[in-house]
Amino acid sequence: MEMYTRHFSIAEFASKDGRATGKRMSPGIMEKLQTMRIMWGKPVKITSGIRSPEHNRAVGGSVNSRHLSGLAVDIGIGHLSPADRYEIISLAFRLRFDGIGISKDFIHLDTGRSSKALWFY
Repeated sequence: MEMYTRHFSIAEFASKDGRATGKRMSPGIMEKLQTMRIMWGKPVKITSGIRSPEHNRAVGGSVNSRHLSGLAVDIGIGHLSPADRYEIISLAFRLRFDGIGISKDFIHLDTGRSSKALWFY
């Protein structure tokens, strides 16, 4: 299995429709995710990384989604305790992700914004 970092494989970030490879992820976001994984000390479940335009449309993503250019990920949190969810969100702020979107099942993290943003789904 080809690895992106010590804890993340390239395959974890590929578009779910198979039309875009995980190799297109931004090195900056990968560095932040690897640091998050080390600081948290537990696996981080990637539910969405790079998206092909077709997959992005199918999931209702924005036409300017950062997922299209490898600048965003979604982390699955539906299986986590409230304390673990809190810790992931705290780490996202500490690691200075530019965009943080929070839902009951996932946390969206992105980079490349000119100003910080926080939203809820």
